This record gives sequence, structure tokens and C-alpha cells, in this order.
Amino acid sequence: MMILKRIGSFLNAEKLPLASEVNMSEHAAGSIKLAIHHNDKGEGTLYRLKKNSLIHVHPGASLLGRRVAIYCNYPADGKEFNRHVYTQLQWCSPTGTLLSQSGGSKFVSIRDVDCYCTVHLNHSGAYHFYVQYEDLEGPQAGLYVQVEPNLTVGKGDSLTVLPLEAIRCQTVLAKLMGPVGSW
Repeated sequence: MMILKRIGSFLNAEKLPLASEVNMSEHAAGSIKLAIHHNDKGEGTLYRLKKNSLIHVHPGASLLGRRVAIYCNYPADGKEFNRHVYTQLQWCSPTGTLLSQSGGSKFVSIRDVDCYCTVHLNHSGAYHFYVQYEDLEGPQAGLYVQVEPNLTVGKGDSLTVLPLEAIRCQTVLAKLMGPVGSW
């Protein structure tokens, strides 16, 4: 079973929504469906997914009638991750066929909220999806996902899987800690 957590605003101390509050489909198969909405750039919201998840990004109703292209910085197979390199994803119809781009344009007209783009997330890391409109410059909508690493401790029969929350990081400013002997 896949666990999905939506982390609330980074700036406010909000209650985190439960996994059941996020639209999940076919969670037993390890896939989820997330909507991308007009003017929601996804800043302040992070979706945490397990490794090897399949994500279906679909347009929200606010994108209906717009000509859009969708991009993601998830690396292509065999490529190294580069935060600034984005790949255009292909929109699929509800039946799974690729939606055509008319006149050699990279933009597709959104006529149905059931169309989607699929990415198989088999590398750990933080990734960004964004939508660009034909008539406007730059990203107009987006979302962020974090693919959790598989953390293990021990060997053989004593191998234990650690949740990401088990890792703690402490930063200190050495010049404020006094003499080394008092550490």
C-alpha cells in the first residue's frame, strides 16, 4: 500500500491533511492522481510519495479551454538529475491515446479534465511539474512532489526499514558553542 502525505504550508503551522483527504486512485497499484490548477503554482504544498509510484497529473477544471504544455524536471531514463532541465510531457486522452498537438505547436487544447500525463517515479528526490499557456510566458500553474528514499539499517535478518521521519538533522554554529572541552 502506498502512503501519500500532503504537507501544508511551509510558512504556517497548519494541521496536515490525512492521506484520505487527497484524491487517490488505484492506491493498491501504487498510482495516484493529482490535479494541476490555473494560478496555483504549488508553492507551499508538497506531495510525498513512495519510490516506484506512478503519478497521473490531470488538468483541473480551471484549465478547460486553454492551450497548455506541461513540463517536469524528473530525469529521463539513464540521465542525471538537473533541477533546471525540464522535459515536456505528453497529454493522454482518457482512453490512453496521445493527444495531438495541432500545427506543430507544443501546446494541446484541454477539452476534458480526464486527460492526463503519467510519470513513473523510480528515483528519490524532489520534482516540479508546471504548466505553460500558449498565450502567456512562464509557468502559470504547478505542483511539487517528493519521492521518498528507501532507508535501511542493518544486514540480513536484522535489516530494518526506516521511515523518513526517523532522520533528524541538527545544525550548530561552532563559534557559539564555547571551548571545545565543554562540548
